[in-house]
Amino acid sequence: MRARTFILAAVLFTVGIFVTGTFRENAVAWSPSAIAERSGLAETLKRLPRHFEEHRDADGRVRFVSRTPESTVVLSGDGAALALPEARPVRMRLAGGNPSPDVVPSEELTGKTHYLIGSDPAKWRTDVKTFAKVRVARVYPGVDLVYYARGRELEYDFIVAPAADPARISLQFEGVDSLALDADGGLRLRIGSRDIRMEPPHLYQEAANGRQTIDGRYLVDGPRAVRFAVGAYDRDRRLVIDPVVTYSTYFGGGGEDVVTGIAVDDAGFIYFTGTTPTFASGWPNLAVSDAMRK
Repeated sequence: MRARTFILAAVLFTVGIFVTGTFRENAVAWSPSAIAERSGLAETLKRLPRHFEEHRDADGRVRFVSRTPESTVVLSGDGAALALPEARPVRMRLAGGNPSPDVVPSEELTGKTHYLIGSDPAKWRTDVKTFAKVRVARVYPGVDLVYYARGRELEYDFIVAPAADPARISLQFEGVDSLALDADGGLRLRIGSRDIRMEPPHLYQEAANGRQTIDGRYLVDGPRAVRFAVGAYDRDRRLVIDPVVTYSTYFGGGGEDVVTGIAVDDAGFIYFTGTTPTFASGWPNLAVSDAMRK
């Protein structure tokens, strides 16, 4: 099994994002045995919120990637893929949707990420922009899809314009063995002996007197597909359908990444060195192609 050497430079700001920088001469190095003594730093890094990075693959399908130690989320125009350690990727496809929607990031973050992988600077990726949200416009007639984060969890909203039909929305899951509804209306995707759970959808409309909750639920539409059953609502106003993916309860992070050293310089920049297997989901370009493979 091949492994790649990585060097990731990052600094932690109070806004909770990674920003990379130039190595300073008076850095303080930690041995692997000293990492445990710095568990406060490790726990802080684990709490960093999810964000989205620009990404372009050879065929232009992948547009944005979001990585945490628990998972890699890959966004394309016709859906999303989720790659987790020690599990095959799961792809959510928008069945019958627009094959070439506009994919537009929003709320650019102040931090940029640098990936210094290997010893050849020509292959390093630097100044990668990061965003809090990604909007996929007109995935269905009158329907936009917005991806964002709730802490480290992936969240996505379908924004249904007035007079648009939410019944057009159809989610087809590839890479799962089965899917079923929980007793409380959540959706559980089975992958081997493990599960990914999607919370019951929250549907609402904004009105002059505040947010109004709309009745709605998942509707299983075949062995690996779901739609949304929507109760009565005002079709002259925008409707929001808001599911949440909570895979972190069921999947641990880590894989076989090995950190051989950490350094912190006088400006607070953090540097990790070590190895990661080619199938790991926490580092760039390693799991993207597998996640999007049909």
